[in-house]
Amino acid sequence: MKSLTLALSLLLAPAAFAGSSELPTPDEARTARPDITQFVDELLPARNRAGQFYIPGAWTATPEGQALLLERFQSGRDSSDIRVALAYSLDSSHFFDWTELQQEPDPKVRGALLHLAKTEGGAQGAQLVVSALSDSSEWVRSEAARLAGYLPASPAMETALLATLQDSAPKVRGMSARSLGWHSVARAYDELLPLLRDTEPEVVDHALKALAKIDPQRTRMLEELPELAASPYPRIAERAQRIQASN
Repeated sequence: MKSLTLALSLLLAPAAFAGSSELPTPDEARTARPDITQFVDELLPARNRAGQFYIPGAWTATPEGQALLLERFQSGRDSSDIRVALAYSLDSSHFFDWTELQQEPDPKVRGALLHLAKTEGGAQGAQLVVSALSDSSEWVRSEAARLAGYLPASPAMETALLATLQDSAPKVRGMSARSLGWHSVARAYDELLPLLRDTEPEVVDHALKALAKIDPQRTRMLEELPELAASPYPRIAERAQRIQASN
């Protein structure tokens, strides 16, 4: 934990945070905004509709709020759920190396920190996601596969997503299919076809949607389409029927 704290203190430096050219030190933040200091010290996250913790309030986007939230996150003294909420509250466009992030032992926190790759938004964020696709945690891999759809496509990302189409975790397979579809990766078409027989309906749905995005004409001619149109799972049936009816 100490090594991760040191890494993040260097990598998530004040200048890295969006909306501020330089963050104050935690002491400066406490002096300037005692109201925010009280929020962070007491830190009572709310729960969203999915039951997950988050930290509400516009103050989280202020330089003082970011400085104090980062300090609280780095302390490592909170429960896993609170640390996840803290991780999601960090707003940075700064890149950090996956080898350093892997020092975080909690996969939930590692997965939450991946959202910073989307904030970075460029080639460095994409490389971070590619590395995370091989993480030991299926949660981290699924988050990486999901975020891959929002980041610039590259041969390395495409290759990594093609490999995770065969992941043991259904969520990873489904999110990988979705991201390949979003990027319209032509070479993924034949690799996606076996997922139409996947045991998980969500995976089948993502695969079918991706196939239709990559090559609509070929997808309309698939021999599996009539069976999928009669699927007991409404979302799959409706998608297959729309594909059949499309011009």
